[in-house]
Amino acid sequence: MTAATSPTTLDSPALFLADHAAVESGKLYVNGGFWSRLNFPSFPAALNFAVAATIRVPWHDHKQHEFVMRFENADGEQIGGTITGNFAAGTAPDAREGEAAILPLAAVINNFVFERPGEFSAILEVDGEVLNRWPFRVVQQLMPFNPLDPTNLPRM
Repeated sequence: MTAATSPTTLDSPALFLADHAAVESGKLYVNGGFWSRLNFPSFPAALNFAVAATIRVPWHDHKQHEFVMRFENADGEQIGGTITGNFAAGTAPDAREGEAAILPLAAVINNFVFERPGEFSAILEVDGEVLNRWPFRVVQQLMPFNPLDPTNLPRM
C-alpha cells in the first residue's frame, strides 16, 4: 500500500451485531455474527448481545478521537443507552508508509429491551460523524403449535 492509495480519513469497514464479540490482542473474535433479524413471541422483549466494529485509521492520524455506538428506531429516535470511548492510533514501528491501522471494537449489551417490533439500526459515530450503520428488524413471531407439548393438550 502506498501513501497515494491509503485512506486519508477515518472509515469503518465493519459494523454488525453478534451473539458474542470480544477484542483480544488486536483481533476481533465473534460468535453468531452478522444477524439482521430478531424474532420474539411477545413484547416487551429483552436480549443480551454484542455490537462489533472496526475503524480504519490513516497512517498519519495520531489525534485523539471520540467514538459513540448507539441504537435508533425507524423514526431516528435513540433507544437504549450509548457506548462511548476515546482512541488514538499510533503507527506501528514495522508499518509501511501509508499503511492504515485497524482498530477493532466490541461491546456487550445486557438486557436491551425492545418495547415493540420494528426497524432499528446500530450506529457508529466518530467525532460526531456517522461512519457506519447496521440495520436490523425485530419481529413478532408466535411459536408454532407443538402437539407433543403437554401444555397444548385439551383440558378435561
